[in-house]
Amino acid sequence: MMIKKRFSAFSLISILFLCFFVSLNIAWINPPNAIPFKAFKKIPIAWQYNSDVPNMIASSAFFPEYFKSRPTRINRPLYLAAAHYLGNFIYKPIAYIFHLESKPKSLISDLEPPSQESREILLGLSYHNKSMKVYLLCISGSLLILNFLMLMGILFLGYAILKKYLPQDFLITVIFMMVTTKFILFNAAVIHTNVAHLFNAILLLFLLKSYLESPSLKKIILYSLIAGLLMLLKQNYCNILLIWFLMLCYKKFKYFLLSFTFHFIPLFFWLGILRLRNIPYVIHEVQHSEVCAWILRRDFLSVLLETPTIFVGFLSSLVNYYTLPILVFFLD
Repeated sequence: MMIKKRFSAFSLISILFLCFFVSLNIAWINPPNAIPFKAFKKIPIAWQYNSDVPNMIASSAFFPEYFKSRPTRINRPLYLAAAHYLGNFIYKPIAYIFHLESKPKSLISDLEPPSQESREILLGLSYHNKSMKVYLLCISGSLLILNFLMLMGILFLGYAILKKYLPQDFLITVIFMMVTTKFILFNAAVIHTNVAHLFNAILLLFLLKSYLESPSLKKIILYSLIAGLLMLLKQNYCNILLIWFLMLCYKKFKYFLLSFTFHFIPLFFWLGILRLRNIPYVIHEVQHSEVCAWILRRDFLSVLLETPTIFVGFLSSLVNYYTLPILVFFLD
């Protein structure tokens, strides 16, 4: 039994490092058709192809003041806040040893309007201030560390959920197939919250399974708070909406109200911080892209029905979002 546990742990850790290594080196293994932001100009490691990366780094490096200028990520602060404090923790001893500035001044003015040059500055490539360059690299490294931890969570939580239902050898194969998809390999080392799509779903599924095994009111409250925090990481509500739907189906109205109420507490805490700092809260996706708000348009149904490709895309997105949460029906 002990040998099997050690083999499982070794296998999961090996898969974890393999996936992250491939993602870090995607520039020379299978680069996307886009202009990369190069952390190291001559070494194709951790090159970033996502156009949102500079904004992610700036939002984290100058958290939360950067939201006054560009509030794109203000409704998803958890990833950025965690990287900000981790990056500062890493930077301080480096600054002390190499006599750098203890806290580099914000360069928000250098980043407006966004341009290729400002994006390279954000990646620590061409900024003349050595302290700022090192600081931004520490923030970038911290964001990658968080991605690594989320990928680790996906692996180990997935294993914990499925170990009761699958033979060990087959289970390792299933986990391997789950995390070596194109989505994971292309996003594991991207400075973005894309990996949180899967991490949020698996963590909520794990919490739901834990609750079903030993129901309690305390778990409802604790897990709802965790769900609220996850919404500040990536606002993918399809998973928790399914859980609430199940509560209503099984007439657990008290638990539904408790869960719905407590999941808002992390958001209210974040809104309080913003209010103290005089930073307005906006939802960028709604304000600029009409995410969800387009459903409220008067011509919603006519546009949806007149354009078959839009209708099919709408249905396929629902299937994609709910595929993993629906696994709950097969757990017990």
